[in-house]
Amino acid sequence: MNQLPPPKPANPRHPSTELPKTNHSYESANEREHTMITEEHTITTNQHRRRDSSTERLLEKTLETIKFSADFIRSEQRKLSQDTNHQRNARHKLKHRVCHIQQSTRTQDDIGNGAATSGNPD
Repeated sequence: MNQLPPPKPANPRHPSTELPKTNHSYESANEREHTMITEEHTITTNQHRRRDSSTERLLEKTLETIKFSADFIRSEQRKLSQDTNHQRNARHKLKHRVCHIQQSTRTQDDIGNGAATSGNPD
């Protein structure tokens, strides 16, 4: 009768010869927990990034608004200053005109009374 050859000794490095891990479920639970914590951390980090970028955009818009407001205020101040200068110049011109009219009127009165034409009131 033919006999089968004796079995070969197992290769200690072959995966089929490794002993199963006794705490396999524990390690996979740890891995799952670690994965969940990592995912939660990633989600939280992304939320913070979104919040930070949202805050950054809001700050940029606020800064733009402040700059625009400052420019607008400076522009309005220049206009008011120009208006004040125009008003001052207009008052000054008006004052000179009034003085000129008053002098002209006095001269006309003097001419009408004859004082300007002759030294004698007759």
